[in-house]
Amino acid sequence: MRVTQRTHLIEAGIVTIDDLAHSTGPVDGVADSTVASLREQARLQLDAVAGSPPPVTVYNAPALAVLPHPEAGDIFFDFEGDPLYTEGPGVRWGLDYLFGLVDTDAEFTAFWAHDFAAERVALEAFLAFVRERRREHPGMHIYHYASYERTHLLNIAARHGVGEEDVDQLLRDNVLVDLYPVVRKALRVGSRSYSIKKLEPLYMGDELRESDVTNAADSITEYANARDLLALGQEAEAQRMLDAIGDYNRYDCVSTLRLRDWLLARAAESGIPIGEFVPQSEIVEVEPSTLRNDLLALAGIRSRPSGVRTRRLRPSLLRRSTITAASRRASGKGISRGSCSRSRSGRRPATSWSSRAPASCATGTAKDCRRPIDASSSCAEGWPPAAPSGPAIRRDRTCCTNILDRSRRGLPNQERGQRGRSGCLMCWTTERF
Repeated sequence: MRVTQRTHLIEAGIVTIDDLAHSTGPVDGVADSTVASLREQARLQLDAVAGSPPPVTVYNAPALAVLPHPEAGDIFFDFEGDPLYTEGPGVRWGLDYLFGLVDTDAEFTAFWAHDFAAERVALEAFLAFVRERRREHPGMHIYHYASYERTHLLNIAARHGVGEEDVDQLLRDNVLVDLYPVVRKALRVGSRSYSIKKLEPLYMGDELRESDVTNAADSITEYANARDLLALGQEAEAQRMLDAIGDYNRYDCVSTLRLRDWLLARAAESGIPIGEFVPQSEIVEVEPSTLRNDLLALAGIRSRPSGVRTRRLRPSLLRRSTITAASRRASGKGISRGSCSRSRSGRRPATSWSSRAPASCATGTAKDCRRPIDASSSCAEGWPPAAPSGPAIRRDRTCCTNILDRSRRGLPNQERGQRGRSGCLMCWTTERF
């Protein structure tokens, strides 16, 4: 649940999970589809029984279609890392000390690294293992849960300057398969967290964790203790701790394997063919957010009215575009591009600019509004915007900077003089450049 959603729920009098589960009707500021999803999640969490697998529903079965077809060469991968490890002056931090994986038969393979140099060797060994396996099984995939593995493969390759092409190729070929977004898009689980450890009661059965190391924080602590023991020469006790970490990593890999198989079973139950893209779903209703306007208001900047589009223009094009659009809007007539709406006599056209908007302007932007004075007083946009600030420009019949610039581009003297006498296309429309 997002912070903004929580705020809207509290404002609607929904302050507990029980309130949410039993609530009805819309909630201001939150999309109806989002409210329905949150209510179902709350009901599932209330229905959960301690010591039993959490209740689960497959609410979007087509999302399971992205699962690849199983291959004999598939592997299930998990990193173990110590974010506080460093060497020397402490310029680089974080060591991925274990690259663990299992195959479809749950056979465990580990690549250990206890310093940065060994981490590079472990990466090269892991990528060589994957290259060989892809040669034997071209359709194989590497399954993982959440983005840590993908991100850290890229980071380690960049850190050591090795294997970057191999990692890029794995990503281009969609070899890495993250099961976490599949779970989030297809399932609702009666648990406060969607971490893989909270999902394991659904599919691990008698294989549930019973080791001393049961979570990532425990593994980091255990690894730091093992390193301290190695430094003290207590290798036997240190190795026992490392073996416990290895068993924890193996279990995570097996858990990923079992989750993949369980998701395939759910797809089969729902009649969803796998190995295909998810069909285009209907447009998702997005809840409105006031964050942008709140930040602009805090900075003293007027936000653009909803539905009004803007684009960046060069100053000269901005002036040309402003007068042309405004004249069209005021008179209902089109003006050919590049022509000046000022008459040859040097007088302004009947529709001129007001220095301020009337008090009835719906946007209350009297200070900045520069719309035509004969436009409807019900203007809700304050069109057009105020001219950009800059050095003042002359508003008489003499040539201006723009004409001089044109002269440098080789326009005939006669045309330059004629334009200057009749008034510049751009100068008279704005007081500042």
